[in-house]
Amino acid sequence: MKTIFYIIILFFFSITNVFAQEDFKYNLIGVLLLENNVSYAYRLSFNINNKKISGVSYTDLGGKDETKSRIKGSFNPNDKSFSFKEYAIDYTKSEIKDFSSFCYLSASGKFKVNNKRRMLKGDLYGIYKGKDTCAKGDIILLSDVFVNKKINKIYKKVSKKKKLADTIKEVFNPDKFKDMSKASILNAGETINYASENDYIYLFVWDRQKEDGDNVTVFVNDKIVVDNLSITNDKYRLKIDLKKGKNEIKIRANNEGELPPNTADIRVDVLNNRHHLSTKLNVNETASIIIYRE
Repeated sequence: MKTIFYIIILFFFSITNVFAQEDFKYNLIGVLLLENNVSYAYRLSFNINNKKISGVSYTDLGGKDETKSRIKGSFNPNDKSFSFKEYAIDYTKSEIKDFSSFCYLSASGKFKVNNKRRMLKGDLYGIYKGKDTCAKGDIILLSDVFVNKKINKIYKKVSKKKKLADTIKEVFNPDKFKDMSKASILNAGETINYASENDYIYLFVWDRQKEDGDNVTVFVNDKIVVDNLSITNDKYRLKIDLKKGKNEIKIRANNEGELPPNTADIRVDVLNNRHHLSTKLNVNETASIIIYRE
């Protein structure tokens, strides 16, 4: 039973490694197990100060509904009980019309903070802002450091399972966990959504790796604002004025440079928040950033 549990956790860990370690003391990874037999990869990064929890959550990591949210809650060190709730969305890849219809998750249970596994386990429920219930289930998380130490051991066990396909076994190959990207990946055809109360945002585009001649075009609401931009190690800054409602920023790859695919590092500054992304596109493919101005 333990082996199966770790296999589930490690499967999602292969996805969570593409996210930056923010400055949080506790970084947990695991799954949300919903009543309708649906499961989502989940990451929780937070600090505890004066029994108060504050941090961020990542839901459906690497999936089409990947979402980063802000969380707050409380922790009782005496009985190890916790509770937290999501209260604001940093970004989401879900297809939405606006952020008012979003399902915010809450959880309560026990957090074994001093255990080497740092297991967090409890009940989960989600509510819309209109207070209607949108999800129920369980949350099970472990320390990402503990999981990382178990990779080699679990991979050996999984490799011996004859009923598992080779493609599944390869998911647990330790080499898969060496690529530690510092940004959320935006692939061809994908969209990521933000909300802003301001009437403008700043967009930065650059190449943090070796310059290889990548070139992109930037559209705002279907109009070209920067054509044939050569991506270099120097950040290109673009101020984008926002209209009320939906604003779409589209990045199109014009080539694939010397080292395919076309990759660009992107930072979106929305109010006081800096959001880091990277695009991976083949020639003529696009990815979109949606800003909803409230």
